Amino acid sequence: MNIINTLEIISFYFLSLIGIAAALRAVTGRNLFRNLIYFAVFLLCLAGLFYTLEADFIALAQVFVYVGGVVVLMMFAVMLTPQITKVIIKKDNAEIFWGYTIGITVFLVVYYLINQANFVITASGIEEATIERIGQLLMSDYLISFEVIGVILLVAIVGAIYIIKEKD
Repeated sequence: MNIINTLEIISFYFLSLIGIAAALRAVTGRNLFRNLIYFAVFLLCLAGLFYTLEADFIALAQVFVYVGGVVVLMMFAVMLTPQITKVIIKKDNAEIFWGYTIGITVFLVVYYLINQANFVITASGIEEATIERIGQLLMSDYLISFEVIGVILLVAIVGAIYIIKEKD
């Protein structure tokens, strides 16, 4: 085992540990704004995990779409809603027993199914960067589909602007 594999393993476990801690804080916290910050940290750790698995396109999409789009949009919604940042969420739920029971049961079933599966591990690696290959495919084999999606998004944006302007 060389130093690169050791660093990959260490970074994988480090990102996993930070991601799990951030996810737990995101769902158990009482302050909504801080919960969103922890959610963003979790999504960044997930993107880091994708990167350690050599899925660089999915890692970048995770950062741009979820962290850059969804979390920032939710933060704007929280900050622009009056008095919502001062709300303290109550944590006295009578159904907490059933929540833990179902959660642990689902975890044990998934754990059992993963252990029973016969995964085939191949020694083949990634031949080239995935972002380059996706870019080449989008500009050659899937060019028409890529252009059609761009036109559909443009029509959706113009339609949304038209609907908003019509109300004024």
